[in-house]
Amino acid sequence: MHDNEMSIASCEPLLQPVVLEPSIREYYTIMRAHEGLLADKKRMVAFREAINETVRSGDVVMDIGAGTGILSQYAVEAGASTVYVVEQNESILNIARNKLASYEASARILHLAKRGHEIKCGELPAQPDVIISEMIGTLAFNEGLVGLMEDAKRFAPSGCRMIPSGVRLMAAPYFAEARRPEKVTIFRGEHVYADAAGQPHCVMQWTVDKPFESRQSVRVKAERPFSNVVLWAESRLSDSITLSTLSCSENNSWGIPILKLSKQCREVEIRCCLSEVSADADRQKGCSYAISKNGFSLFQMLDNKEAVSMAFTCVCGPQTCPAGPQR
Repeated sequence: MHDNEMSIASCEPLLQPVVLEPSIREYYTIMRAHEGLLADKKRMVAFREAINETVRSGDVVMDIGAGTGILSQYAVEAGASTVYVVEQNESILNIARNKLASYEASARILHLAKRGHEIKCGELPAQPDVIISEMIGTLAFNEGLVGLMEDAKRFAPSGCRMIPSGVRLMAAPYFAEARRPEKVTIFRGEHVYADAAGQPHCVMQWTVDKPFESRQSVRVKAERPFSNVVLWAESRLSDSITLSTLSCSENNSWGIPILKLSKQCREVEIRCCLSEVSADADRQKGCSYAISKNGFSLFQMLDNKEAVSMAFTCVCGPQTCPAGPQR
């Protein structure tokens, strides 16, 4: 092989992601999963501040994938007059009902035990001014956020504000030797150091006013050799609030996948291969994402009818050196 050629690198996940069996929807029927979200202070503060900044007095708010109803509660406290609490799991929705019962004097609260795409526009008494969904996954889009938000636009044909208004999946070199003990996230018994990430690169993104975009190829570079690539999500919740899952909080509720390359290099190309699949496949899908031997894959709903399967492969660049011991 010539020095200027790219070669497939064997990538093993340094940290295993949370395995959602048999599906992400069933995972969130477990109250323990919601307790983890509620304990993530950085996550909750960011959403509360964004809702306070976005929701205006008298607004109609739609909370899709509402879970225990905490974001719906924030919306009422921010001045919403009506809140649609959309949660497909009846047992979790009952928790939301109990939580929000004391707020019914302040706002009209409509509970819908459905998935967003199952709701007909005529079921909503009024068009939402704000649509909220917290379905941001470990790999940004693996919980179906794009399909949810794009489908929800039909409820507000004249436009509305959305939280989040944009999400990106980021990748960066990860220098384990740069770690500092005080900047650490504990994830499944391993340590992830937020300040050990190098220059970030956007792998894919979605915003409310632009189509979903996945780069066919992204080059992750560094001036010095690296042997790991870290992945995380960045979400624009409001004009002043951006939430990153690359957190140094010990209560970080997101996993932070790190791909371990088979050799050190100064450049890795992340190649994306997209294939269209039936949106109905989401009903049968056992896992919404996976980290494989040489990369990772995602299943993404684009709207209620279209979906894509995306496979990402890490390819090491020409500037390589023998891999050293991993710390």
